[in-house]
Amino acid sequence: MTFKNLKKQLWIAFVLLFQSLCYSQHGKPDAVQRHFVYTKLLNPREYPDDARRFVKPPTWQLFGNQTHFTTMRGFQMKDGKLVNYAEDFERYTRTFDLGDVIWPNCRFLSATNIPDMVQEMKRRNLFMFDVWGYVPGSGPGDWHQFTLSKETSDLFISELGDKWLGMDMGEQDGRYLLGYSKSMSPLAANRFEQYLNFHRHISRIANDMGNRLAALTAVTYGHYLVKDGFYTLVGAETAQMHPNGQVFYAFIRGAGKEYGVPWFGNASVFNRWGWKSYGSEGETNGPTKGTSLSLLKRLLYSHILYNSMVAGFEGSWFDGDKLSPIGKIQQAAQQWVRKNPDIGVHQTPIGVMTDFYAGWLFPNYNNILYRVWGNLPYGPGDYLTNNVFGMLYPGYQVSSFYHDETGFLTATPYGDNADALLSDAPVWIMKRYPLLIVAGELSGGTEIKDKLQEYVNSGGHLLITAGSLQNLPEGLAGISVTGGPAEFAQGEKVQLPDSIIEEQQGFQLMPLQFPVESSVLATVRGKEAVVRRKCGKGTITVFASPFGVGEKPKINGPVIQKEDTPLPNPYPLLNHVQFFLDEVFTTQKLFDAGKNLSLITCRRKAGEYVLGIGNNTWDELPLKIESYVGKIRSINELKLDQSEKKYPEYLPETLIGKNIGISDSRHIAGGDFRIFVVYVDEKDVTELSDSLPEHREFTKLLPLRSINNLTNEVLARPTFFQHFDGVVVDWKYLNQREKKALEKDLTWPELQKAEIWVDLSSAINLFPDLRLVDNIKEEYKSSMETIKDVMDKMKMLGLEHLLLSLHTNVENNITEADTWRDFEKSITEICTYAEKSNITVYLKGMEGNKLPRNWNNYVSFINKVNRPNLKLALNTAVLIDQGVSPDAIEKVKEKIGVWLVAAPRYDLSNRLWNLNSSIQKYDKPQDVKRIVDLAPKLPLILDVIFETKDEEYRESCALDKLMGKVLK
Repeated sequence: MTFKNLKKQLWIAFVLLFQSLCYSQHGKPDAVQRHFVYTKLLNPREYPDDARRFVKPPTWQLFGNQTHFTTMRGFQMKDGKLVNYAEDFERYTRTFDLGDVIWPNCRFLSATNIPDMVQEMKRRNLFMFDVWGYVPGSGPGDWHQFTLSKETSDLFISELGDKWLGMDMGEQDGRYLLGYSKSMSPLAANRFEQYLNFHRHISRIANDMGNRLAALTAVTYGHYLVKDGFYTLVGAETAQMHPNGQVFYAFIRGAGKEYGVPWFGNASVFNRWGWKSYGSEGETNGPTKGTSLSLLKRLLYSHILYNSMVAGFEGSWFDGDKLSPIGKIQQAAQQWVRKNPDIGVHQTPIGVMTDFYAGWLFPNYNNILYRVWGNLPYGPGDYLTNNVFGMLYPGYQVSSFYHDETGFLTATPYGDNADALLSDAPVWIMKRYPLLIVAGELSGGTEIKDKLQEYVNSGGHLLITAGSLQNLPEGLAGISVTGGPAEFAQGEKVQLPDSIIEEQQGFQLMPLQFPVESSVLATVRGKEAVVRRKCGKGTITVFASPFGVGEKPKINGPVIQKEDTPLPNPYPLLNHVQFFLDEVFTTQKLFDAGKNLSLITCRRKAGEYVLGIGNNTWDELPLKIESYVGKIRSINELKLDQSEKKYPEYLPETLIGKNIGISDSRHIAGGDFRIFVVYVDEKDVTELSDSLPEHREFTKLLPLRSINNLTNEVLARPTFFQHFDGVVVDWKYLNQREKKALEKDLTWPELQKAEIWVDLSSAINLFPDLRLVDNIKEEYKSSMETIKDVMDKMKMLGLEHLLLSLHTNVENNITEADTWRDFEKSITEICTYAEKSNITVYLKGMEGNKLPRNWNNYVSFINKVNRPNLKLALNTAVLIDQGVSPDAIEKVKEKIGVWLVAAPRYDLSNRLWNLNSSIQKYDKPQDVKRIVDLAPKLPLILDVIFETKDEEYRESCALDKLMGKVLK
């Protein structure tokens, strides 16, 4: 051993010894643990994207600040008309008081008297929600592909207004995975291509439905749906053959909070083997089939406590002319909500982040095992995601495969307190989570690095593994990966501050470099395994393991999911990783209720909490509420209706007759769910600040040169609209495409309200492309026809902004006067043609050897043409280089239409060679600001040549900072 290595090991040993003195017997810091709570319900109007969304999601005010309930899944029809709808409305919404959110099948859309029905809905103040039955590819029938007519869509919008909650994007993410993902070619395309294929599929359905939808998800893809801005609500049908309801809603809530879309809850009467029905029985249906009444009730009240705007059951509310037990549960729940409208804000202090393109899927979705996007096998980062959720919701993976309903809901050892975020989440959302774990492999880049760094600096605790850390430029908080992994065998011992953990699988550790003030929490043979550092107001914990799992699978042979059998996990967490995750997750507990119970915590106000406690086993368990947020003053149970417990089908069919114990002050019966108000002398609790983003006050456009597909280019930048309002495309993008192809490609960007400008200046070069002088008749005629063809396509697409330039002077056989005369004639003709299509023309000048080459000629030419739709497109680099004074610019301010923001660069002989250089590399950025401040509300085009998306991001940030309008 070298002296250098000996010194390092002695230092690590000293650090571990010192830290062991600072740890309690259970390996947790002795310092007072502060808890952070977020106190506001979601408000879609606060989100920057809300202004440009095609659909404005509802607010709590629309629902009277309490959860509403779904009911009535269809209409009666006779001879092509809707019949008895008023009577049915009366029966469902008033007589039996099941809810006021009508959830009908699409069959009624063929009726001839829809306007009459809509007027009745309007008169009764009812909601229309999630019109279901669309199946892509299927011809006429009950479940089929169809298009919502514009006439019907307009009727719903005009008459029902915000109470028209949209068509059903009904489990189409699951249908895609099961039926369409394997149709893509090549099957093993990378994750970005998998995402594009999914997005194309979903976009077609959304277009057919009129792009006003509710997202009824089947898997974890709610983020990819609601991000597009077409959705009023996002939710899922739990139970059925679906994944665990808690992890399901961690993704649903995370999507809703990240993009500002409220969520709804639903519990299904189906399971893998049948469905619960009353009044009819068969081999697979009847009162004892399908989902147990106990699970239905636990799911329903969980959804209410999750702050769902809408909740309810899938059906089976009636047994003949009276309510079924299912109907009674929903009716009682609605009455309970009316009595207890303020349940507080569900507390989810843990954010679980994966990469935007991860496409992570539950490890078992209808026997799609350990795949992402339906096609690609899990990578190591995906197993980390699975294991993190497996700690938070142990046993969640087997949901729907057990006859006794194991896995649909699980115990929550740290509370039901996590949301799933994707890496495109803005930092102001991230800051609402006191603890954030990067639970998969990040694709990296400067932007996510900056966001995570700011999150930590602002007070958050970030957990990250070396596999993601190495993808971030220069690491995080001074901690970085410095080389390849070292390998360790099964049985290796990990030294902790006050104990030793033995690993049961071979693993890797990556070398870390970190500041001397960092804490080394664990080592293996002198190599750091876990490092923690205080940074700013927050903390970062880094695991040297690439993704917290073993190097090789722990099981031999194929993985198979069998009924009533646990799902094998080929890559469980390393023991030392699980140890520290347990330590940190435990710090986020606000309350405890007892081992093997689930716990949902809502906060009404300081010192007042609402707890939902569930026993998801079928045995009586001890119940004891403990507080980590102050001494308990009193506990009051909010009683729930218990009438369903007298029915045999309260239990799963295979357990009917089982003794499940009792619920009392110290116990909770098997399958029971109870709600308590807990009053505490609140201590060491901090309310998180609102951290709302600043709204950018100027339009910012990104040039996209030499692109093939505009939609894909925007989708390749998940945070595009956090930085830009639109794009500038080169003229070839329009010129080289047929109108139908353009219409298809631009449908999605235009629905996003992306501004799309067209730049002709690269084509106007005299030769070999386009000219504006009539010195060769055929060439000039062809040039003008091409320019008009571009404008025709702009008109068809509704594009209103055209950038162009003049070109250099002709070498021979035409005078300067004739050149300028032709320029004037051509630009006048272009402006006149453009005006008919409401197109504004922006003329560049003084760039390269193109005319005009000086300020006076430039202004003089604009004045001479003197068309109302002709504006100056001023390049800041040109103005700086030519020394155009602010006073000169001020005089023509009314004629300026756009700023082309860039900096000049000079060679060694101090000659200008670049008018499209980055302002962040320019040593006099205030020169740029002084120019732009002359007309600060004009659009800004980042007129820079970018090699990478990181450069685009950095330039955007530099401009925001320069303008004093930094988005947070």
